[in-house]
Amino acid sequence: MFHQLIGQISLALMLLVCGWALWRGEKPERLAAAAMVAAWIGTSFVLDRRFKDIQWATFGVDLALLAVLVGLSLVFRRRWLLAASGFHLLGVATHGAMIIDPKIQAAPYIVALGVWSLATVACLAVGMATLTRSRAAAR
Repeated sequence: MFHQLIGQISLALMLLVCGWALWRGEKPERLAAAAMVAAWIGTSFVLDRRFKDIQWATFGVDLALLAVLVGLSLVFRRRWLLAASGFHLLGVATHGAMIIDPKIQAAPYIVALGVWSLATVACLAVGMATLTRSRAAAR
């Protein structure tokens, strides 16, 4: 997954956005960024790169990240957190589709998970941009 160019670009973007959030974000941005990085690390340990069967361990990691994002959206009431939770829920639903129909080919499964992951990270980037603008306006 990360040996392909698109995986490496996605990883670089995720690390860039999460690094920005950890460095300059407020509590919800930092917690979400830390959870996203932890989920990436967890996924890299449990991912079955053969994709011969359902990715149960990855599904568990994604469920944990979804719980964190939903919990943060309930506590902090940030729009970007709601959107991030929604996109990540689509990633979890992609696992669900594979559970319902294991005949789904690996390539569309991987691409769908990648798209939803990038959309979730993009929500964090939008949240950081909004936070940066509001800080600049307050000065």
